[in-house]
Amino acid sequence: MNLEEYKGVFVYAQQVDNEISGIALELLGKANELAKDLNTDVTAVLVGSGVSGLVDTLAEYGADKVIVVDDPELKDYRTEPYTHALASVINEYKPDIMLVGATAIGRDLGPRVSARVATGLTADCTVLEIGDFPINAVPGKENEQKHNQLLMTRPAFGGNTIATIACPDNRPQMATVRPGVMQKIEPKAGAKAEVINYNPGFTPNEKYVEILNVVKEVKDTVDIMDAKILVSGGRGVGSKENFKLLEVPVTYRDRPAGSVSKLNTYKDGFRVLKTIARLFRDYKPFAFFGWLGLLCFIIATIFFVPVLQAYFSTGLVAKFPTLIVCSGIYVVSFLLWMSGLILDVIAKKHRQLFELYLNILSSKKEPK
Repeated sequence: MNLEEYKGVFVYAQQVDNEISGIALELLGKANELAKDLNTDVTAVLVGSGVSGLVDTLAEYGADKVIVVDDPELKDYRTEPYTHALASVINEYKPDIMLVGATAIGRDLGPRVSARVATGLTADCTVLEIGDFPINAVPGKENEQKHNQLLMTRPAFGGNTIATIACPDNRPQMATVRPGVMQKIEPKAGAKAEVINYNPGFTPNEKYVEILNVVKEVKDTVDIMDAKILVSGGRGVGSKENFKLLEVPVTYRDRPAGSVSKLNTYKDGFRVLKTIARLFRDYKPFAFFGWLGLLCFIIATIFFVPVLQAYFSTGLVAKFPTLIVCSGIYVVSFLLWMSGLILDVIAKKHRQLFELYLNILSSKKEPK
């Protein structure tokens, strides 16, 4: 594979019922940033039937070129013809980067296209940027570091870590991005793009699914994908009717001129810290008293070590009062640990009894 042949940033412009999906416009915005770093063009790939009228919208949102694959076989989304169309575009025009929205269609289409063109795919990316790979050059192998690579960042291991992935040896570099992650650019009214009509030809085979009928369910709901802020209510709201409380507008205004806050920074701050400490003591007694015991143990050890060193050197206890105090603090440390252990057992027992009483009450309320 000659990587030098692959140029440009391509975006799969997903459309449903001849309407551009929002994720396609978001990806065009990101593609413009990547293309600026690579000094190249942004190309949208529009696949469907009778979709030529959507070209101007893609141009207004940043597409320099639009490759239109228009064929009756593409009227409704089906895996095989759409995979064939997009893979054929990649093989013909050789993009450096290919971005696909991580929608239901994109999750089905992206992996199949990447397998067909023999390249890698990074799913559910949250950050896309151009950089070097490896990010930090290996000492002695600086000449092996590759530049102008697409660095694709995504959560890994259940969101416990963030991984940055590159595809340095194959092209195109493919990534899927969830809706709402990237930002659309401001549309440029009247913008025009170069239109390239391309049809790889479609020969139905055993992989082509036949759609007999499409039943569309009409829902009177709002698409949360277009919302910038979501307000949600949990079980504490209680009922469907109580959700109306979330719809009540709350006015906010600045403090009137000349007024003074009734809060005292030090006094009220101390109360908050005291409450936190009390809750920690009640719910985590072993941890609370264990840390206090450890602190006492460390203090006693700091003062005891010099006494011990003097004893080994002279055979005498030069600071007998210090030894007595250290012994007392060691005893306090031990008592704190034991108190924490005992209180922790009691707290667990109380929680078990509480759960038992709840179960008893629940069983009594159930109808016989």
